Amino acid sequence: MENDVKMREIVTKIVKKSGLLPLAILTIGGMLATREVSEWQSIYKQIPLELESNRSLEAMRRMVFLSYNHLPSHLKSCFLYLAIFPEDFEIQRTRLVERWIAEGFITARDGLSVEEVGNSYFNDLINRSIIQPSGVNIEGVVKSCRVHDIVRDVMIAISRDENFVYVAGNNLTSVVNKTFRHVAYHGIMCQKINMDWSHVRSVTVFGDRSLGPSPSVCSPDMRMLRTLDLENAQFPLAQKDISSIGLLRHLKYVNFSDSLGDSHIYKLPRSIGKLQGLHTLNIRAGYITELPTEISKLKTLQSLRCARNGSFERFDLDNPKKCLLAVSCLPMQFTPLVDPSERAEVVAELHMAW
Repeated sequence: MENDVKMREIVTKIVKKSGLLPLAILTIGGMLATREVSEWQSIYKQIPLELESNRSLEAMRRMVFLSYNHLPSHLKSCFLYLAIFPEDFEIQRTRLVERWIAEGFITARDGLSVEEVGNSYFNDLINRSIIQPSGVNIEGVVKSCRVHDIVRDVMIAISRDENFVYVAGNNLTSVVNKTFRHVAYHGIMCQKINMDWSHVRSVTVFGDRSLGPSPSVCSPDMRMLRTLDLENAQFPLAQKDISSIGLLRHLKYVNFSDSLGDSHIYKLPRSIGKLQGLHTLNIRAGYITELPTEISKLKTLQSLRCARNGSFERFDLDNPKKCLLAVSCLPMQFTPLVDPSERAEVVAELHMAW
């Protein structure tokens, strides 16, 4: 009983010191939820004093930074990685977890697969209120999240200071002269970004191409690249964009899914077979009508997503071996997103994941 009284007293003091700001209360609550009651007094002392009297953005940022410092080490990289995505962007759980896996942030443990561990990390960040649930399915499972703009400001600042994520905007004369692990294009893709691309681990494109020369999305300079994500590129992808993908031997996650619906990619290059570490290949919503036989060499491939309802019709169903038999030997999830009763004979040898 005495402990309950003390707990209520410290909670009251914490809420008051937070200035009654909803984001501050959520952030502090996320920290308290993962700590013993005996540690709450220590957290109270670390809350910025100015929150109670001055509801400034800077005070809130200090609060979020405190929350980040209290994250366990295995979650810090996962958290900062979200700086890649634009403001108010709805981040799909599956996309994020698969990218975490590709980056090596997650390892299997305690009899759990890397996917299960990744999902537990995602849930942990949600439960700590450091990211916000967005889409929720009928079973109550969070399928997507968003990042509060103040939280995002903090993660971008930390990512920049630690040379972790570089976000390229619309400044066409951008010069970095630093080594970053992850690059995201939020504005016009231009040739003027000056950095050592050999250290870049991921490239994500949300922006458009410039009218003049623009960088190749499969440049051999990015020889250590693990993740190439073009799903939200604001320009139609062309066949030449992916012609040299086989040079990027360390790729583990490739996303050519076309959110605009006007992709000009109709086939995968045969050099795709050189990506011996590839874990995820997403060509959904494109117009690829044939899978090269070299895809059978991808022994680590776990997830192959292709063909929304319309484009799947363009697969050669009279000759299923041409497009599907080559991948039947792989331990992966094949996700055609069509009525299984209509495709049962064609994909009988594949594991279906809906």
